[in-house]
Amino acid sequence: MFSVGMEAASVQTIRYNQGLLAPLPNLFRATFESAHQQSPGETWLKQRMMVFDAGSKQRRKHVLEEFLEYMQHSTATSMQELFSHQAHLFFIRLTSWFAVTLPMFYELPLQVKVFLSFLEFHEQSFVRAFFESGAVATLMHTLSVNFDGTDEIRCLVIMAFKKLAAHGRYHKELLCAEGLISKVMDCMSGGMQWETLKCAGRLLCELFCANPKYQHEVLETLQSLLSHKLPLTQRVGAQAVISLLHGDREEISLLLRNTPRHIQLIQLSLPLLDSADLRVGADAYCLVCRLVVSFDCDELLYKFCESQILDGDNLDEWLRLELDSQNSQIRRTADDPGIHATGNQQTPFGGWWNMSTERLYNNIQRGLAENEAAEGGLCGTEDVVKLVKKSNADFCEAFRKESSQVLKWSLMLFILKRCPRLCHQLVDEGLTETLLMCLLDVAHPVRQGAALSELHRLQLVSTLATKIVADVIVKPNLIHATSLVEFMQLAKPVDLDRARYRLRNIWNSLHCIKSCHEPRFSADELNLRQKLLEKEMMDEVGVEPNAKGFFLTDVITTDKDARAAEKEKEDMLTNSKGFDNSDTLSIDDIVHRSGKDKFDVRRAPTQKSSGGGGFGDEHSRIEMGPMEEIPFSGSLSSLMFDPLDVSADEESPLIQEMRTIQGLGEIRSLNKKKGKSVIRSNALGLAPKHPALACKSRALASYSPCAQEK
Repeated sequence: MFSVGMEAASVQTIRYNQGLLAPLPNLFRATFESAHQQSPGETWLKQRMMVFDAGSKQRRKHVLEEFLEYMQHSTATSMQELFSHQAHLFFIRLTSWFAVTLPMFYELPLQVKVFLSFLEFHEQSFVRAFFESGAVATLMHTLSVNFDGTDEIRCLVIMAFKKLAAHGRYHKELLCAEGLISKVMDCMSGGMQWETLKCAGRLLCELFCANPKYQHEVLETLQSLLSHKLPLTQRVGAQAVISLLHGDREEISLLLRNTPRHIQLIQLSLPLLDSADLRVGADAYCLVCRLVVSFDCDELLYKFCESQILDGDNLDEWLRLELDSQNSQIRRTADDPGIHATGNQQTPFGGWWNMSTERLYNNIQRGLAENEAAEGGLCGTEDVVKLVKKSNADFCEAFRKESSQVLKWSLMLFILKRCPRLCHQLVDEGLTETLLMCLLDVAHPVRQGAALSELHRLQLVSTLATKIVADVIVKPNLIHATSLVEFMQLAKPVDLDRARYRLRNIWNSLHCIKSCHEPRFSADELNLRQKLLEKEMMDEVGVEPNAKGFFLTDVITTDKDARAAEKEKEDMLTNSKGFDNSDTLSIDDIVHRSGKDKFDVRRAPTQKSSGGGGFGDEHSRIEMGPMEEIPFSGSLSSLMFDPLDVSADEESPLIQEMRTIQGLGEIRSLNKKKGKSVIRSNALGLAPKHPALACKSRALASYSPCAQEK
């Protein structure tokens, strides 16, 4: 029994020892098996790479399309997770094939889209592979002027470079060192679509941030875009600079904080307000406002604000306002519902706003009527299209000018709100009158509506502006009108006429003439009324105005009138050669009213001596008629001259009487002193008895023009 137990124990010991001698179990077996087991994405991509390596161009194109579709349905967070190491193998194949197909332009947009899918996950391994494989240089070639690619290719390549630049300063410096900034500038200068230009602007902004080595070059490039000839390029430059100015002042780059840079940006932006593209003007307005808000550089725009003040002495502009007002009243016929009926829907825009559309239609109708009368038949379709395009171009040009003026006013009011001192200064110089003049200009409704809005804003910051508006508009309901439709609905033509009259009279002063019934007119007002009357005579009767000059002075106003006057002078001198010596026309007798030979009229006669020492034969440069034509009696006519220089009227009764008395005194003196006395006579033949009178006469004689010439 004992032996049997021992044998059983030994058997168990042997089995146990055999178990110890057996190999240990592989605890990492599952791990290794999972490592060797390929993921579905890796298997899928491996199969596509086999097709890509053995296939033709069409098969490769099909593989790329399948790859993009597979990526769209994937939820992986990285290429490594989705395709493992097969992603790098596929990327190397793509970069090599892109360099081969680039000269042939074969499916370049599709290949760049695949590159973008690799960069979408921001994996440093693929970013490094872009630079190491030479794909960056190949992509940059598509932006050069030597590459004639489409906007789609350039836009995708620019997006790829932006993703590469977003990985840090090191990669930005590498891209800029390869000449990316200059290539992007050349690409934008060649003209591209709006989406491509926006991507280029975002790329330049990305290259500017956290890249101090190349910030100056990027900023100079953006400034050069503001002066570019293409409107879209100008917009991209303005919007890119606005993006760089975003944030607090401390967050903005030091290159954008200095005053010289502000001056350059403002000088480049202000001309853009007059751009034919309204969007360019709007972007320039936003750029200037951003500069002012970020750096408080309001003083740089003071001269611009002062330049917006109009001159009230421009008579031609007032004439245009009056004629436009009359034309708008003439268009209102008896059956016309009225331009003040803002609810009228018979015209495309209805109410007061139909003035612009009616003017456009009238121009087209007038052009069609002229062509029909000239050719004797109806115009062709091409002629109608040309007329419509011409009228539309004229209308658009006028609309752009008004819109640019609205932008300038908005910028000016923006500065005035920030600078109350400048606001009061400009109001004193005529800002309120300028806005009122545009408000009363019925021919430009866009500018008219903007002027009304700006006037309301201006009255909130200036009490003087409020007073001027009240003095010109007068009626409270018109002053408080909040929109142009309401203003024109309440205003009558006579109200606008009187307002323009009051505005002309108070332009340079703060006096208000509330009653226009009093006959008080300035010289400019008379001249304006004269021009309006001449225009009406020309339109109604056909009488052309006589442009010889203004009355009294006869000033020659035009070059044509000057040439006519010169010819008339030459004819007069030519005809005078056949006259007698007594009737010969002296050149000195021709008084020039204007020009370089203009004679300044003297208010004293000029004495000229003829012969040996006599004082007769006086000659005056002032043309005077005979004494009989003076509407006074003979004795009173001498009072018109200086009583101490009575030689101006030798034939007056008073002088004759004085000579008679003087003769009696000389006879008595001769009889008494027996011819020993010396008679001292002055230029009048009088011998003053009082010493003071003699001194005064000598002083007057020395003051005469003849004495001065001697």
